[in-house]
Amino acid sequence: MLLRSLFRDRSGAILVEFAIVMPLLFVLLLGIVQFGLVFYDTVVLTNGAEVGARELAISRLDATGYTDTVTQIQSATSNFSSNGLTITLAVNGVTCASNTSCQTALETAYSLGQSASATVSYPCISVLPAALLNGVSVCTAGNLTAALTQPVQ
Repeated sequence: MLLRSLFRDRSGAILVEFAIVMPLLFVLLLGIVQFGLVFYDTVVLTNGAEVGARELAISRLDATGYTDTVTQIQSATSNFSSNGLTITLAVNGVTCASNTSCQTALETAYSLGQSASATVSYPCISVLPAALLNGVSVCTAGNLTAALTQPVQ
């Protein structure tokens, strides 16, 4: 009789259901947060690459084109830590790393109708522990990267 009344007692059912469902909802919430962070970082990086490619493409006659372009990219991605930000500037696929090398390459590229590109990358920060996803990381390569190309003007 006592056993039969215990089976009919539903007083702890809600707590048990909550204990089963809550971890799933928590992982879902973390997944939404992770997606939002990665999406935001991708948008900011793409904007930085766009600004950088445009600045580099119009810097043909500028003696400080490389420095100005890097400054513009850092300004467009000011929400990121500058020590994690990697900026690569190239003219027609050849990397330039100084004002003089960029200016020379831009002058040549302009006469040949070539392009200038900016590539910006930043470490991807994961909120979800890899253990929750069976070792699969949301940030597969470890870095988020955006690259844009503009014709030299």
